[in-house]
Amino acid sequence: MINAETFLACPKCGSDLKTSKSRMSCHQCDYALVQKNNIWFPENSKTATDDCFTSFEGTTLRERAQADLSSSRFEYASYVKIIQKALAVCNKGGVILELGAGDGRFTELLLEKHTVIANEINASALLRLRDSVSNPENLFCLCCSFDELPVRK
Repeated sequence: MINAETFLACPKCGSDLKTSKSRMSCHQCDYALVQKNNIWFPENSKTATDDCFTSFEGTTLRERAQADLSSSRFEYASYVKIIQKALAVCNKGGVILELGAGDGRFTELLLEKHTVIANEINASALLRLRDSVSNPENLFCLCCSFDELPVRK
């Protein structure tokens, strides 16, 4: 199980976040994270929850999530090799921050030996990711923009 307080901090003032049930809050300012469906969201923040999001090239997120690796089928094997080389020099059991986790096509690989903070701005994508991994106890899902990440610096 992940102890979120060890790697999270208030993005506004840098103070510790304290957990109380399904809420983490900063006692120095008004920042808080709330948990819904095992996904953490900044309180009072707008996040994408659409089932269908059209990207700049015209492909929808729903198509990508439902079609196995549809947008990078030919590149997947090369990405796996690159990720495995990078993971070889990481400390086993460490924490990995995955920015733009999307539908989680590489998250399972990261979860084999590490704890993963999966960051994605689209809540629907995080729900699919969370439901698809075989090792969810080492996964912390955080739905927010990368520029408001509440991670320790």
